[in-house]
Amino acid sequence: MALIAFVLHYHEIALKGKNRAFFENKLMENVRFALQDLPLRVERLQKIQSRLWLELLPTQKETPAAFWKEMRTRVQERLGRVPGLANFAFAHRESNRCLDTLAAKIWQTISPATTEVSSFAVETKRSSKNYPRTSVQINSHIGAYIQQKSGWKVDLTRPDLRIFLEIVGENALFYTEKIPGIGGLPIGVSAPVLCLISGGIDSPVAAYLMMKRGCPVQFLHFHSFPFTTKASVEKVEQIALQLCQHRLQSKLYSVPFGELQRTIVAQTPPPLRVILYRRFMMRIAEKLAQTANCKALLTGESIGQVASQTIENLTTIQNAVQIPILRPLVGLDKDEITRYAKKIGTYEISLEPHQDCCSYLMPAHPATRTTPEQLRKAENALDIEELVKRACQQVEILPISGQAP
Repeated sequence: MALIAFVLHYHEIALKGKNRAFFENKLMENVRFALQDLPLRVERLQKIQSRLWLELLPTQKETPAAFWKEMRTRVQERLGRVPGLANFAFAHRESNRCLDTLAAKIWQTISPATTEVSSFAVETKRSSKNYPRTSVQINSHIGAYIQQKSGWKVDLTRPDLRIFLEIVGENALFYTEKIPGIGGLPIGVSAPVLCLISGGIDSPVAAYLMMKRGCPVQFLHFHSFPFTTKASVEKVEQIALQLCQHRLQSKLYSVPFGELQRTIVAQTPPPLRVILYRRFMMRIAEKLAQTANCKALLTGESIGQVASQTIENLTTIQNAVQIPILRPLVGLDKDEITRYAKKIGTYEISLEPHQDCCSYLMPAHPATRTTPEQLRKAENALDIEELVKRACQQVEILPISGQAP
């Protein structure tokens, strides 16, 4: 029966020591999850010397050529969203015992799709240095056979066609296109985090970057409905769904924040409002993180981007809670963050108009260099414990599970 096969490469996992198998197994689990709803069955997914070999069989009887073309494209799309994969390729697997037989098989495989090729190169890597031929010798042997059959010239710098060959144990894996993955670590090898997500450009990028570091991410959104529209809630749901295409099952926690904001406005100095909002958000997030078994909070804050994001204000905000607050964008500028957002598909969603809860009842001149002492003094007028408890009691939870096209 016909099948399609891929060789999957990772980079960072290969540097791990005794717990490397844990990382590899989690990556394999995530690959299976990414492909689970396609009309294909994972026939084989195995580790072979610092790479994975994936074979897929159809679950339907009729498999015309158009089916295979579509499946190859869809599998590549799915694999391209799995953190932990450095690159991958649609590949073929043969014995490497006889180079003449291998060269003939390579030519038989590639020749039907090479009508516009006039130059080529062979690039070999050997996992085992015990193989009787060097990489250069293999390149020369395979290249000579293909040149004789095709008449193409050899161009090692900019060939029309590059043939990649990997000698792995007794196997030879070959392919002609190496597709970049997103790299990083498989989701699930690091502790879960709770991401405060606003609907803007920044926080989705922060979530993506921590997913690349192996963290399962859950989402927390504060809104000011019914004092503002519910557009931000709907937008954040779209963003979470987009991010969950990176092999993530998650939850979106939605907390009404308008009443708490009105309490802060009525009882505290206007310049401190935004920092007070943020401190209460962190307190609420800390409580919810404990319930969700998340070990850190995650924000899209970047130094100096807005008034609340000076080093002094970030210190004051952190001072309100014991849980770590991760800020992966802290040193990036807006252009860098925007490029990430476009890459991961959240930028256009983030541009849709909505009223952020922090813009509701925004003071004219927010403080830029606060201290924890200032904020504690202002908070003496508030029943912190009761306000946090009331907000947590109003949380709505929406399960999120992204399915790629």
